[in-house]
Formats: sequence, C-alpha cells, structure tokens
Amino acid sequence: METYDSEVLADALRAVRSPFTPWECHGVICGRLSRGLFAEARDWAGELFPDERDLGEPLIADAVERLEQLRRHAEASLLRPEGDFTLLLPGDERSLAERAEALRDWCQGFLYGFAQGGEVDRETPSREEVEELLRDIERITRVDFEHAEGEEDEAAFFELVEYLRTGVMSLFCDWRLPGMEPAADEGQDGR
Repeated sequence: METYDSEVLADALRAVRSPFTPWECHGVICGRLSRGLFAEARDWAGELFPDERDLGEPLIADAVERLEQLRRHAEASLLRPEGDFTLLLPGDERSLAERAEALRDWCQGFLYGFAQGGEVDRETPSREEVEELLRDIERITRVDFEHAEGEEDEAAFFELVEYLRTGVMSLFCDWRLPGMEPAADEGQDGR
C-alpha cells in the first residue's frame, strides 16, 4: 500500500494557519471513521480552521481537498482485508521525541474525531473494550515524551503504535456500515 504524503497536507494547513498537524488530522479522521462517520471532509473540515472562513476560498479549498484525500486514504486502508492500516506519523528518520509528539497529536485528534459520534451506546457489546482503549489513548496524550531515546523507548513506542493500530481497526470493524467497500483510488495526488 502506498503511503500518504503528509508534507503536502502540512503545507496546506500552514497556508490557512490551522493549529492542527497532519498527525492530528489523521487522528480526527480515524476517530470519525471508527464511529461510522463517513462524511466527506468538506462537511466537517471547517472545524479545523482558526476562523469562520469560506470553504470556497482557494487556500481553504486546497486544504479541504488534501483532508479529503487523507480521509479516502484512511478509509481505504481500514477497509482492506490485509490489515495494512497504519497511523500517519513521521518516519523513523525523525527523532523518537518528534515521533512521540506526533503520536500525542494523533491521539488528541482521534479522541476529538471519535467524540463527534456522541456517547458510546450502552448496548454496544464491546463497550468496556472501547472505553478501555479510549482511556489508554487519553493517557497517551498526557505522557511526557521529551526525553524519549534509546532502544527500550523505541520498542515501547513501537508497541504503543501497534496497540493503537489494532485498536482502531477493531473499532472500525465494529462500527462500519454493512456492505462498505473500499473507495476507489483517485490518482496519486497527495499520496
């Protein structure tokens, strides 16, 4: 599976002075998808911009299009039976502290996106597992990763990412709409 080019989104977000990072945006999208909220980016992306701005404004429209590409990419990867979904995070060439900070951003975004679906239904069979995962994600947002370094911290980081990856795939499978099929790839733009 191809990866998404986060720098294109980062540039678009900076151009509109959005306080959100690409990692946080991916978290928002994954949180929304995990709750079965499949609306296109233009229907919710205005929440990610600093002011009430016209979504037709060229820079905003570009940022919304980049978010929609990321949404389609995340949705398609979650729908693939191969389980190749990954969290959008900086590559291994970045310091562990930078990647850990991005993980914190991703978790904050996920909680924000997930909350847009309202309270977890008390009748949901996996409610306790969902609440445990959400508590764990919330704890990750409070961890100080500033001094993360070394093989032990690297291994712990990998385990956290894998835990989140499998947890998100499980949530998505629980809440996705029956009969959903992967969105067709629409070119290489932003990917």
